[in-house]
Amino acid sequence: MSETAAHDHELEVLEDDQNVPPRPEEQIADALGGGTLDDTEPPVEADFPAP
Repeated sequence: MSETAAHDHELEVLEDDQNVPPRPEEQIADALGGGTLDDTEPPVEADFPAP
């Protein structure tokens, strides 16, 4: 019985996590075509040689 209650609690936590708004980084990644920042190109600063 206690295992079922704990399992239900885990499902509630997962549902709550899905309701949390995405972080700014995730919104930017979605705007760039989805995926995480690790999947995107390096920052523009990396395209220029160091002074």
